[in-house]
Amino acid sequence: MHVQVKQGSAPDWILTHSGKRFSFQDINPDAINIEDIATALSNICRFTGHLDQHYSVAQHCVLVSHLVEPHLAFEALMHDASEAYCGDVSSPLKARLPDYREIEGRVDRAIRAKYGLPLVESPEVKVADLRMLATEMSMFGRHGAQAFPDPAKYPPADLMGLRLLPTEEARVAFLQRFELLYPGG
Repeated sequence: MHVQVKQGSAPDWILTHSGKRFSFQDINPDAINIEDIATALSNICRFTGHLDQHYSVAQHCVLVSHLVEPHLAFEALMHDASEAYCGDVSSPLKARLPDYREIEGRVDRAIRAKYGLPLVESPEVKVADLRMLATEMSMFGRHGAQAFPDPAKYPPADLMGLRLLPTEEARVAFLQRFELLYPGG
């Protein structure tokens, strides 16, 4: 069965948890809301959900924010905030979707501008994100997954005793970290 969709028939926006319309074509900074970001990221599972347990992007971001120097912690917390609006698309698929990457970049830049973050991700935040990825891949036994970060270059973080947070706890942890770190708050 082939379903034909008329071009332009789908809206260019999503309805967020708070009821705001977030447009991908004309991003309004007022539509970007930290509660929406925290809620969405806490509901999105890392590794596109291919885990035995729910491990949220929100918890991942909180952990990454602890792996950097204090002056970079807010940027690290917010490094995946665009996924709240664009979803967490796997890297192999994202590489094949240039339009998606362009839209995700536009959303990322809008979030960075709203919250006073550098317009380009700091190299130290990227390293911390890769360290966290190496940690997560070890933690979840994903050694045969996509390219594993070189442990010599990106040593896994020590997360002994890490407890995976339920969705609501991850949302609260993200918001608490935001309140602590956000320089404009």
